[in-house]
Amino acid sequence: MIIKIFFLIITLISCDFQDSINENNDIIVSPNPYESKLLRPRFNEIVNSTHVLFEWRQQQFADSYIIEVCKNNDFTNCQINESSSSLIKIIKTNLEWNNLYFWRVKSISSSNPIDNWIDSSQFQISEKLGDAYTNFSNNNLEDNITIYGSFFDFYSAAIDAAGNEIWNSGHSQFVFYSNNQWGQFFGSQYSPNLENNLPGVEFNYENDIIWREPNEHFMHHEIIQLPSGNYIGIVEESRGGPIPNNGDWVQLFQGIGYVADGETVEFRWVGDRIVEWDYESGSEVWSWSTFDNFSMNDYDVNGGTWMEAYQAGRYDWTHANALAFDVDENAIYISSRHLSRISKIAYPSGDLLWNMGIELGSGEVNFGENLQFSFQHSLQILPNRNIVILDNGNLSQSLFGTDYPTSRGLEIQINGNKSAEIIWEYILPQNLFGFASGNVQKLANNNYLITTVGDGGTSLEINSEKEIVWEGKYNLTLPAGAVYRAQRINGFFAGNFSLILPKEIDFNENILYGSLIGNELKFSIVNESNYNELFQFDISSPENFIATQSLELELAPQQTEKVQIPVNQIESKNITFTVSVTPIHFPHLEKSHEIQILYEDLHLIKSQNNILEK
Repeated sequence: MIIKIFFLIITLISCDFQDSINENNDIIVSPNPYESKLLRPRFNEIVNSTHVLFEWRQQQFADSYIIEVCKNNDFTNCQINESSSSLIKIIKTNLEWNNLYFWRVKSISSSNPIDNWIDSSQFQISEKLGDAYTNFSNNNLEDNITIYGSFFDFYSAAIDAAGNEIWNSGHSQFVFYSNNQWGQFFGSQYSPNLENNLPGVEFNYENDIIWREPNEHFMHHEIIQLPSGNYIGIVEESRGGPIPNNGDWVQLFQGIGYVADGETVEFRWVGDRIVEWDYESGSEVWSWSTFDNFSMNDYDVNGGTWMEAYQAGRYDWTHANALAFDVDENAIYISSRHLSRISKIAYPSGDLLWNMGIELGSGEVNFGENLQFSFQHSLQILPNRNIVILDNGNLSQSLFGTDYPTSRGLEIQINGNKSAEIIWEYILPQNLFGFASGNVQKLANNNYLITTVGDGGTSLEINSEKEIVWEGKYNLTLPAGAVYRAQRINGFFAGNFSLILPKEIDFNENILYGSLIGNELKFSIVNESNYNELFQFDISSPENFIATQSLELELAPQQTEKVQIPVNQIESKNITFTVSVTPIHFPHLEKSHEIQILYEDLHLIKSQNNILEK
């Protein structure tokens, strides 16, 4: 008996378009992407980038595709004419801010020539937000992208090596904090309608919120994701404490009625708590408090924080400003700015392993007094466990006896958890002193990217010979804006991929005519991004048509993985199976297909490779 196999795609679940949260916290349900054969950018979408990802629906027999992007709807003199062998094309050139664009896609097939464009659509690129530029750029840095976050005017943007803005956060008011090895973006979203107005978020290049902390406390400075998928961040915690009696502030406090004797618990101290939230429920599952682990005999004396406390009515004691997680050692590093201290904590026990920095009186600093960093920002833990920081240097004049304060980029080597030494140092010039915020990132090429609020916000890329090979100027001035951090990134489209089904499917009619050649189902997964990604491939059938399989695949940037699944012979004439692919670090980008196969008896059918007879 001859069998003719129909593959009928009944339902497409998710396919890259999940519900998202807008700035008013409403759930927005995306329209069915298959109303159009062109999926992204969506029709009339406003895009906040000149780097644009285009995605379309797979077409029958297609071996490749041609995409055109034009400023006119008759598609003459197009700016873009490119080809793609998958279902996504990322265009990084010839697109400009504040323009309307029209685009269309044609499928190319060697076995079944098709001359028609499958569909057309349109989108708009918004206006740029920043005013950044470069003073100097080495020609070897052309592909570099630097993203930065600006506090107080609350936006983020990215520039290329020439200083051209290529992405921004639009009206979302995201402040960029960090980008990890998988390409995830973390930061805060300025939300003036909330009591805690800077909730920590994971967001993406389309300015969607992927995850947000529950906002039960004031979270500040840092949010990262643990390997478990849970998130950790820093929140304020307050307890009562004394007003020390060893500074110029004593008479001021006594003048308004405080005892200020160094012993009486009478004033609000604000410390910090590291909190871990469950990624699904948002509930708190672990925490670690500076009050429980640091001595209140340790506090800043010379940095002016008690004078600020007199004005503010609260003492900003630890002012933690950075977290890092060591996967191999299960350890958390925390930077406490106002203690000029970096600490290492065992996770999940919470044991304090060591404190490194300036000794303030308790005797609880284990080593690093000689490093003399002060009011530092940012933490990068290298594979060899060296630590990279920005020494803001607020106490540098008293520590080094200089005429003016200086900031430094530092790489610090920890020697057996017993001592520390600076193995790389770059001293910023006087005009680039950064009294607050900023960071240092050691790059893959072993250069260092140093970011400071100095001179309106500046990033310098420094090579091993301590030469400046790139300088970015963010053109921000207080109080209008201050650069928080900047980071060199690989791109914007982490987690995006193509899932390519058997090309014989008639996707217009949702049917595949033909035989299962070799008794296998064949799929291709293409990592379309510039980041490594883990993909979970799942396929199952209740009729045992195929053996349920679950595979985890790690794909390098632009890598294609072909998956061949054997099928079983069964008697049923109506079979359903499900295939799904999920990027582990971007589960909202899951693509899932539920497929029904219908069998019909025929006398003769000619497949692509052979003739089957009754």
